[in-house]
Amino acid sequence: MSKRYWVLWHLNLQDFSTMRQKMKKDWMDMEIKAIIFDLDGTLIDSLGDVACYANIVLARYGFATRDTMEYRYLAGQGAYNLMSAASGSSDKKLTDKMAEEFKAEYEKSDKTPILYQGILEAINGLSAKGISLAVLSNKPD
Repeated sequence: MSKRYWVLWHLNLQDFSTMRQKMKKDWMDMEIKAIIFDLDGTLIDSLGDVACYANIVLARYGFATRDTMEYRYLAGQGAYNLMSAASGSSDKKLTDKMAEEFKAEYEKSDKTPILYQGILEAINGLSAKGISLAVLSNKPD
């Protein structure tokens, strides 16, 4: 088997103790040099914040708000797509405006993101094994 040095892996797991169980059998023998994680929904639980700020914007424009769990299926493709899906609007200018307001609401938040259970331990353990770690996100900062 050829060695692979960079592995891009998107995990949506709340408990990293199951990480190895989720790997395909052929990955078990692979020498992993680096792991690139997604941020939202992988390392941090931001669903509540996303729902809160999206609902603020939806209500501001007279759209029905959504249950937090609905955002699990709406989030992940950027602010524009989030607000388009949440509102159901096909008006591009309105959706652009709502996406900008969503980002502004999210940025002015003073909430501290919540790490999923076991994340800190998993990151420390991977780092201790000499595995390079990085975060890739569609967030502007």
